[in-house]
Amino acid sequence: MAVITLFPRLDEKETARTVREYLKEDYAKVCLALGTSPSSLRSPQISGEPRGTTAGNPTEDGLIKLIDLDVKVKEAYRRLERLNPSGAQLVYRCYLLHISPETIADESYRSVRYIHGKLQTACCQFASCLADITEREVDLRVWK
Repeated sequence: MAVITLFPRLDEKETARTVREYLKEDYAKVCLALGTSPSSLRSPQISGEPRGTTAGNPTEDGLIKLIDLDVKVKEAYRRLERLNPSGAQLVYRCYLLHISPETIADESYRSVRYIHGKLQTACCQFASCLADITEREVDLRVWK
């Protein structure tokens, strides 16, 4: 008998891969353009939003979009920290500090498979937080 689902299922492996690529490459480019480090994700500072309207300067508009995206990614990370503190720490260490899961497994006396499973779950949670905050403007989730 065929099973009928009302909602699509999340492809956890592909979602985790998409988040990994986003944090390692796209978010790193945003930080480079803003002159910050991707590791500033954990910074408690909150960037100020521009208060005035722009006069149509495309460079300024682009910079405002980058700042806005940076703030939203940081807020998604903060939500992930509240939801899954150990998962947030894994995402931060692996994808922003570039510490390999194997090294983390050795340091924490866990198996590499266990660390990969926790990372995959945390990446899916981060993708959902980011999609919610950006109102699906940045949706890294992959559906089956």
